[in-house]
Amino acid sequence: DYDADPAKFPAYLSFDGVDDAMATVGNVDLSSATQLAVVSGYCITKGASTSLLAELTEVSTTAGAFSLFARQNDGKCGWSIASPQMAPASAVRPLAEATVNAVCFDRSGASTEAIFKTLRLNGENITPVHPFSSQNPTFANARLYLFARNNGTTHLMGGRFYGLIVRGAQTSLSQIEAAEAYIKQKMRLP
Repeated sequence: DYDADPAKFPAYLSFDGVDDAMATVGNVDLSSATQLAVVSGYCITKGASTSLLAELTEVSTTAGAFSLFARQNDGKCGWSIASPQMAPASAVRPLAEATVNAVCFDRSGASTEAIFKTLRLNGENITPVHPFSSQNPTFANARLYLFARNNGTTHLMGGRFYGLIVRGAQTSLSQIEAAEAYIKQKMRLP
């Protein structure tokens, strides 16, 4: 039913939006992946007007990077994938209080092919604002930064973090829905 008893141990990490951030000790090697699925669950309570949830590489304009913003200046959550050759593909959506989002990127196609293959917020499919990006053949072999950019100095997120699933492979809708259901269960969402 629940992988933690909330009376004894909460099913989330709490971040203050002031000085809390995390990064992997070593690199997350996605350099052989042309497709990537990311599913996450969080609830924003405070933090910077632009708050970062997760970013592969220190700054998302690096080739092979991706960024997931828990909140942007316009009060929306956002996703982006970048390459140095052109503006990043991106998508935004009005922010819900408790958010479960899923995104599948595919860099294997031509630059005229949409890079977002699946984009969902709280189980609803979303159309990207800027769906195209020049294609790097794979993602980066880099550190994964959580809850802040620039080594924990900017774009700090404040709130509750329930989980992040990153999969460097093609991911079916049923697999995405299973990951969403797992995170929703931790968040106690219907």
